[in-house]
Amino acid sequence: MRPKITIAIVVLLVMILAASAAQFAFRLGP
Repeated sequence: MRPKITIAIVVLLVMILAASAAQFAFRLGP
């Protein structure tokens, strides 16, 4: 695989995980 594509996939995965964690924390918080 091309390095740029791999980096893009990793960034997307991290963003999705961060969004999921933020929503989960927001539900538990207020």
